[in-house]
Amino acid sequence: MRFVLLFSLLLAGPVAAQAGHEGHDHDAPTTTVDVREGDGHLGFGSENHAFGSVREGETAETVFRFTNTGTEPVTLTEVRASCGCTTPRYTTEPVAPGATGEIAVAYNSTGRPGPFDKTVTVVADGASPRVTTLRITGTVAADFATSGVRQGALAFDADVWDLAEVPTGESAQHAFRFQNAGTAPIRIRAVTPAAAGVEVVFPDRPIFAQDVAAIVVTVTDPAAVASANGRFQVGISVETTDTDRPTKSLLLRGRVATGG
Repeated sequence: MRFVLLFSLLLAGPVAAQAGHEGHDHDAPTTTVDVREGDGHLGFGSENHAFGSVREGETAETVFRFTNTGTEPVTLTEVRASCGCTTPRYTTEPVAPGATGEIAVAYNSTGRPGPFDKTVTVVADGASPRVTTLRITGTVAADFATSGVRQGALAFDADVWDLAEVPTGESAQHAFRFQNAGTAPIRIRAVTPAAAGVEVVFPDRPIFAQDVAAIVVTVTDPAAVASANGRFQVGISVETTDTDRPTKSLLLRGRVATGG
């Protein structure tokens, strides 16, 4: 006999579990739930699955199969993701000794580039141990890692960005996103704009393989660096420890809107 349990892991970000105590009536009667370990056992072929590299936008799926290798039935009472964002569906019927079942896990990679490491907790009454933790890992390759601009080991979503028209008196800002598409960690040593009045923010840490980060460039007063026709462009030199191409080049440009 085979039971199929489905679980969709659509991660929106880490969610901290909170115990709500507001309005709790300490005099209210309590309900005792009979939970116990027993002589059943969930025997998984593996409790870990490594997806490897997944392209952003794809749904990574795997199936954890198990057999009750114990001597009494077990009942799956809860299957939950570490994020707590989705309620799983699973059989409530007891799984007899020798019977098998499956837990299907799907990871939605849309908008989540970079490494991921998530757990799925399985609670089974009548089983010893009663709680089993499954784990999925992998790395989501950002869309721009394959379709963007490659400079050495870093893949940028774009190395030239046109802000079009910037209102007079407002600053101009853009975040150049990139992924370390190489195999070794890379540090950014310095980021130097080619004009005054430009602020840059960049990661002050190693950027490990497949990590996604950004260099944020802010032109505080575009009019101060603009030409007579209102156009401005600021080159940015990025010094890194990338042995393939240590110096990266970025360009931010736009036009200051004129009143009228």
